[in-house]
Amino acid sequence: MPLINRIMPASQQTTKINIANLAEGTSLADVMTSFSQFGKIMRCSLKQHYNGQDTSVSATVEFLSYTSAVSAVEELDGATADGLCLHVKLVRVVRPPVHIPTKQEAQDGSPLLHRISKRPRA
Repeated sequence: MPLINRIMPASQQTTKINIANLAEGTSLADVMTSFSQFGKIMRCSLKQHYNGQDTSVSATVEFLSYTSAVSAVEELDGATADGLCLHVKLVRVVRPPVHIPTKQEAQDGSPLLHRISKRPRA
């Protein structure tokens, strides 16, 4: 497979953000409703952390596009929800798995492979 076909265009990369300091009782539906205004959401998860009597709630949202994720961070980081200051951060760009060609596929499509010889083992 030629290199140009293995390079992932930005339109096919998803981007995750983390939302911390959500109020106790925040639901997954609340997060989906609030963040879907920025773009298509691929995945969303809600986490509750218990530490003695304290409970902290956070969420991870994976947007279809990088620009949607950046818009959400720019607009909602530092915003107040239920009396709490939200901490919204960009986590990472997620690339779908790349198809690694079999030896036969590589030989059929890549003349470079025919010019490479393996080093002898010591």
